Amino acid sequence: MKVAVTEYTAEQYEDFLNNSISLFDKYAHLISKTHCGLDLVPGWLPIIEQVLELIDSQKSKKLHIQKIANDHGVMRIYYEGGDDALHDAIDDIESESLDVCEMCGLEGRHYHNTNGTVNIRCKWHADTQWSAVDPSIIKAYEKKLKALKKKFTTEWE
Repeated sequence: MKVAVTEYTAEQYEDFLNNSISLFDKYAHLISKTHCGLDLVPGWLPIIEQVLELIDSQKSKKLHIQKIANDHGVMRIYYEGGDDALHDAIDDIESESLDVCEMCGLEGRHYHNTNGTVNIRCKWHADTQWSAVDPSIIKAYEKKLKALKKKFTTEWE
């Protein structure tokens, strides 16, 4: 049974980042060589892994990911290539994000924030903003995420 993480520690963020890096190292061959935007959140990492596994299993369809983003509270995978069947399967997996808290992975729903953004959050994270996390953790997260993005960019230049 999953339990909501209401406050993230530096160790939990480190685990999330290490898992993200391992995942993208494993599936680097699926990431577009010209451009890739990564908008990663801990709760959606299993869904992202599910998409990457699906695409990897369909290697003959030659699909490459251009961007993974939170688009108004929905995880979106932007890609090039593939066929209609693979596109439909990716759409189905993306729709799973509509019910998954982006912070912890528990069941969630849409929450409209006062700043105009839409997030998918569980009842424990409904009012939690990333700004509520310890600034030193956020700084470490941003530094590692920047290094992850740079790694993919420089490998293909």
